[in-house]
Amino acid sequence: MSDQERIEEQAEVNTDNADASSEVKLVKKKRYQGYDVEKITGKTHKANKPWFWKVLGISLFLSLAIIVGACTYFVIGDRKKTDYLAGMNEANTMTALLEGHKNVTITENFSHLADEKDYKLTRLVTKTKSGDYYSYLKKEQGDETTKEVIRERKLYRYDESFPRFVALIGDNYEKICVPEIEGAVFQNNGNESIEDEKDKGNLINIKAACTVQEGDSYNIKYGFEPGSKIEKTIVMDKETGIVTSECEKCNDEEFYSYMVEYDGETKIPKFFMSIRDKKESRKCMVYMDYGSENSKQYTYDVPNDVYFTVMDQEGYKCYTDPECTKEFSEYQIQIENPEGSVQLYMKKE
Repeated sequence: MSDQERIEEQAEVNTDNADASSEVKLVKKKRYQGYDVEKITGKTHKANKPWFWKVLGISLFLSLAIIVGACTYFVIGDRKKTDYLAGMNEANTMTALLEGHKNVTITENFSHLADEKDYKLTRLVTKTKSGDYYSYLKKEQGDETTKEVIRERKLYRYDESFPRFVALIGDNYEKICVPEIEGAVFQNNGNESIEDEKDKGNLINIKAACTVQEGDSYNIKYGFEPGSKIEKTIVMDKETGIVTSECEKCNDEEFYSYMVEYDGETKIPKFFMSIRDKKESRKCMVYMDYGSENSKQYTYDVPNDVYFTVMDQEGYKCYTDPECTKEFSEYQIQIENPEGSVQLYMKKE
């Protein structure tokens, strides 16, 4: 083979290789052009989504989140407010107030009353070793001051004129004295609604309100017209639920206030100290259900110079004679010789 023939043959080979290479490149190019990203991933290319819809979507999501958050806050807030009122009466008991304290003093002020003068009540309460209450109550009304001491299940009263020993018949201590002592603790009437509340450290300040109803205490005791708004400010210990102070207003005038103080000096009024220190006493008797098969006799050791009377019993009258013709009255209490024995007769009407 001549040199010219070899050159022509090599040129043909090179041409064939070049054509084959071009075909391979063309196939690869076609394959690349057929690789559809959108079909494989199922997603639209970002460049095809306008920015306006993106911003709108984010705005709608944030708005929905804010609305849900606000609704949750108000729902939880309302439930919390309701819980404060619902558990308040159960939390406020004399036992709870005395927990961890040697005594408690409750002060109440009453004004704008319908049928009597303004007055102030101060009651100190503690418990004796026997578990009974010791209570000292002072009522200040105008120029008059009355005092009361309950100790060792005995009741003494003093009204600036003379001290009295008030005979407790049967279960009078449990059914009359104890409820009066424990009833001094604040209780809401169940009709209040909370308007605002603010935290103050361990305390919470609650603004509440209720409406005067026909025949309720606000209507009868104070003479407020039905439909009038009663505004209350309650300060409560958040942990225990105990109300430490409360005041009530109607027409922007305060007519009632309540305050609790702990661990003050145990108050023993002078009139009771003089009674307690007396050594001489006499026997006084009360005949209950006199003349019936259920008649009972109660005997009391009453210090000298202390007037003797008996606690009123519903449905009964008290007499000074066995025939039950001479009714025992306030006048007779005052003229009774406080050094002599007294016999009283209780008879059901």
